[in-house]
Amino acid sequence: MKQKKNIILLASLMSSLVLTGCASNDELIAQQKNQTEQMSVLESKVSTLESQVGTLEAELQKQKETDSEIYQTVRKLDVAQGELKAQAQQQADKAVMYYTIKQDDTLYSIAREQGIALEDLLQLNPKIANPKRLLIGDVLNIK
Repeated sequence: MKQKKNIILLASLMSSLVLTGCASNDELIAQQKNQTEQMSVLESKVSTLESQVGTLEAELQKQKETDSEIYQTVRKLDVAQGELKAQAQQQADKAVMYYTIKQDDTLYSIAREQGIALEDLLQLNPKIANPKRLLIGDVLNIK
């Protein structure tokens, strides 16, 4: 009888250990399921982020191409502007090389207006016979 009690007691103890082990396995299974769900959510987020990175990289490449085109256009415009400046300077230089005498002009007033010395103006215009007598409409060299 005592042996029967010990066997029943031992069976009860083993039964409760098995149930405890099962409860622990259930908890582990629940944790594993929870972790699997979390990993799935994280994988989804990573996939979304990778897609966004791909989109941003494509946009960045397009922007680089646009920037390159803009840079090339600006360079072309700079070159064209430089050429136009050179042409304008040449035309300005040619335009300023001569001066047409107007009413009340004197050699002194013309020299002062053009920023040159009176003596230089006379040297540039040896055809002037009488510096005190200028004719309206005559053209003077000033460079």
